[in-house]
Amino acid sequence: MIVAITREVSRSITECELTHVARTPIDLAVARDQHDAYEEALESLGVRVIRLPELPDLPDAVFVEDVALVLDEVAVLGGDVLRIGRTLYVGLTQRTTAEGIAALRALVAPFSYDVREVAVAGALHLKTAVTQVSPDWILVNPDWVDAAQFDGFDALTVDPAEPFAANAVMVSGGVIHSTAFPRTQNMLRAHGVSVIGVDASELAKAEGGVTCCSLLFDVLEASIPTA
Repeated sequence: MIVAITREVSRSITECELTHVARTPIDLAVARDQHDAYEEALESLGVRVIRLPELPDLPDAVFVEDVALVLDEVAVLGGDVLRIGRTLYVGLTQRTTAEGIAALRALVAPFSYDVREVAVAGALHLKTAVTQVSPDWILVNPDWVDAAQFDGFDALTVDPAEPFAANAVMVSGGVIHSTAFPRTQNMLRAHGVSVIGVDASELAKAEGGVTCCSLLFDVLEASIPTA
């Protein structure tokens, strides 16, 4: 079974860290409603959602995916990793150094993962610029990342008017994607991708995308804690 760890939106979300977007007012109630709908989208795909409680004094705590990488064999503190099969693509950005990538490579070497460094320009995280949307396709903003770094995959390109549209969550045969990007969604559907649209506009003001809000991993059903 696939499990998603999520966390309630913090009441201090308005004090979030920002790098590439201007600060604008965030409606906490709306952000929480949108986060609820995001969790419901995950559940509609058969994902078991485990919600962690709010951390009121940590503005970015809702973005649980940014701080950990969960593999079948081990969990590593530190995100910005796109896992496709046994390959871990790591974004080289303002928040990830070559030394950090080397450390990850050493940690996962015993488990035979291939760690590849990916240059990212103009975006906060790798998965702002590229994500997987089918077994064979990636969704990419070519202005921020070179799709040639993902050999073996065909690249679908976001609509030029929707630069942040490359962020998507592929899980259980569906793709969760922000409704802020209708042109890109129409393109995905035209290619046979099963898209579930969610409104993520308030968390986008905190420089967060749909990938940021859950840690997804497979577990044995008997090991899942009960409420």
